[in-house]
Amino acid sequence: MSRVIALLLVLAGTAAAAPGDRVLLADPDPELLHAVEVALAPWKLSVVVDQAPPKDDRIAHERADVTQARFVVWRKGDELVVFDRERDASERRPVRRGKFDAVSAAAAAATVKTMMRLPPPPPEDSGSIGIVTPPPPPPPPPSVPPPGAGGIEVRLEAGIAARIATGDESGTGGRAVFAAMLRPTSAIDLRFGVRADLGATNETVKKGNFEGRWSDWSVVAAASYTLSRGMWELEPWLAGGFTWGSLEGTEQMMSRSESATMFTMRGGTVLRRRYGLLTSGVGVELSGTPGAPNYLRVGGGMGSPDVYQASKFSVVIGGVLAIDLGR
Repeated sequence: MSRVIALLLVLAGTAAAAPGDRVLLADPDPELLHAVEVALAPWKLSVVVDQAPPKDDRIAHERADVTQARFVVWRKGDELVVFDRERDASERRPVRRGKFDAVSAAAAAATVKTMMRLPPPPPEDSGSIGIVTPPPPPPPPPSVPPPGAGGIEVRLEAGIAARIATGDESGTGGRAVFAAMLRPTSAIDLRFGVRADLGATNETVKKGNFEGRWSDWSVVAAASYTLSRGMWELEPWLAGGFTWGSLEGTEQMMSRSESATMFTMRGGTVLRRRYGLLTSGVGVELSGTPGAPNYLRVGGGMGSPDVYQASKFSVVIGGVLAIDLGR
């Protein structure tokens, strides 16, 4: 919210420029500001300064919408980026890092002008020959303060997946997966929260004199980091928590019911495509449960004494849908 208010103040300070005649320069370097103003002067474009560069094209588009700017210009590492709001696309060129001098700033401004693909400048107004008094210099453009620690965001996620597990016998089963992740600040794409999953179907167990089913569900504490490029996001995550499993059935004409609580370690990644507040994508997860129990036959007997070995390692692959609240 503070970012939007600050950009609206910038917009009010440059209200004389028509929509589409603004350039948002997200770089505080004074030499670059002066060089860009000189290079774009024939097109009568108003340059607005923002101290903090956008992280990606999506954020650049949002800032351009707020300030009604046609272009957003910033540096990302050793690249100079120009985002065109009308084309909803950006172009990148190599550029030096650090502070500009007059020569390097002029070269960067010329590159900016080239990437903007501007039409020929309008002809200057012709008038009578005489002494022309130059207009007073414009006041320095207002600056936008860097983003604070606000911008709390909650991501709610649900999906359907297939789990390939190794245990007494390798098998595949359906899983329902859920997550609630909190992003405490907009300054960094770190999220913390919980992830959970449960079996959409129970696993049938038939071995020796035992016949029954195995079911399990898990809750883990998770942390993730999001890498963004345009509308695409890659979110790797790590988690640790507990799995609760139960074995129920009959053995030797008697009912048998056992349960276990197991420590679980997990890690995975989700590839997402953003659609406004919504994202959809595909996730892959690896899960390890070193203390998974091995259930034995009652009273031993001929053959293997094992009834069921719970899975110690599994791979989960599925699709997810999420909504980000508080963006």
